[in-house]
Amino acid sequence: MTRYGSFRAFAEELGLDEVRDHIDAILGQEKAADGKLSALAEGSINDAAAEYDEEAESVLA
Repeated sequence: MTRYGSFRAFAEELGLDEVRDHIDAILGQEKAADGKLSALAEGSINDAAAEYDEEAESVLA
């Protein structure tokens, strides 16, 4: 996502308002997706991974 910020700054500096607006829209979508993925990870996915690790350790022991 950091690259979008750089691209946006270049577009702003060059006066490419339409490009800047498009990048803003994409960045908004990326932030929304990141938030949803983080919520999934912080919820069930991390818990499932921890359980898997515990099971794997008990098999190896």
